[in-house]
Amino acid sequence: MPDVAGVGRQQRGPVGRGHAPHGTAGRGAPARRGSPPFGGSTGARTGPPGTAGGGAAAMMGDVTSTPTVDALHQMVSLLADVEHVSPGAPFYDRLAEAACRMAGMHRAIIFLYDDEERRVRSVGAHGIEASAFADLQVTARTVPIALRALSDDAVVEAGPQVERDIPPELVERFNAEHVACSPMSAGGKWFGVVLVDRKDPHPLQAQEREALFLLGKLAALAAAARLATRQQEQTRRLAERIDLARDVHDHAIQRLFGVSLALAGDGPLDAEDRARCAAEVETALQELRDVVQRPLARVTRPDAPGFQDELGRLVAREAGPAVTVEQDGPVPAALDALAASVLREAVRNVRKHARASTVVVRVGAHGDAFRLEVVNDGVPDATPTVPSTGLGLRLAAFEALGAGGLVEFGRAEESTWRVRLTAPLPS
Repeated sequence: MPDVAGVGRQQRGPVGRGHAPHGTAGRGAPARRGSPPFGGSTGARTGPPGTAGGGAAAMMGDVTSTPTVDALHQMVSLLADVEHVSPGAPFYDRLAEAACRMAGMHRAIIFLYDDEERRVRSVGAHGIEASAFADLQVTARTVPIALRALSDDAVVEAGPQVERDIPPELVERFNAEHVACSPMSAGGKWFGVVLVDRKDPHPLQAQEREALFLLGKLAALAAAARLATRQQEQTRRLAERIDLARDVHDHAIQRLFGVSLALAGDGPLDAEDRARCAAEVETALQELRDVVQRPLARVTRPDAPGFQDELGRLVAREAGPAVTVEQDGPVPAALDALAASVLREAVRNVRKHARASTVVVRVGAHGDAFRLEVVNDGVPDATPTVPSTGLGLRLAAFEALGAGGLVEFGRAEESTWRVRLTAPLPS
């Protein structure tokens, strides 16, 4: 295994302002009690007393610029954005830039696990375009340096032979020789990694290592805040759906139950009873219409991949069944998020439950309706039972109701399994 600078070893050397034992692990260079977090001057304020109430800007406005003060300014600026509902590319781009500035790195790219897409994706970069890694399929298991950084909760440097620590496709795009990896983890949960490279071939200094480690923790904090906010949103929407089901049960169902009792009686119904039954049914139908008109679809993330993104990723994927696309026109903007959700869940079910050799995706308008079909040949003739489908397709079917659409899934002709979305075209 290539040498990992800083894991499990410590060299003797001077320890003073701006210095720490060389070669320590990422969390092995903590700030001493009473010392600044990155070494160097403490940046004590020399201005007139009584100005502390002006906030961080007032406190630091009269401090001579030092690496420590610059780093603190950068950290405070980034922390101010952590509380945002969904940190997007600009936030992570700034985080990557901070990694380069504070730790003296040349380039940086941030990989984050997206719990909604269920894959690792590049979310921010500095000195290199994050989009160059958009279609790259990476996990902690396929990138050894990332697995070691996350397992040890430490900044890890790649050995002399970079190919042993980073897969070839990542080496080709990153094109770096001196690579380090900072873990994004918090509370025992792995969120991703910050991958950096530098021109200096020497091992990282203690303050550089600590800066990378703290920035990794800051990125993990942002990811955790984002996840918590999303879970709160999901909880709120689940509560709305429970309220919806309760309204249907307490009103429309009770009315229809009363009508069924009246109709099930042995005696004939007079005109008044029939009129009352008709009125109850009409009222129940109106209540159901009101319920169906509620917004049921989930809120789409601003940075969520669209239908064409999902389709492009499916076609570009080398592993798995062969994919054929039959597309007749674009997906309406109002239905793009719904179509992307249905396609994503349909493909996920193919990978989990089917042994398909081919997948056919048909997209287009049929009269006044938009239709998306995903058909695979992974249903054996000898299997009479319906293949298992996860909760995802059922939730997608529920979302389709909000657009006046319908999601159907089941066995089609011959040995095929089909998922079909049909929704009215927006006027």
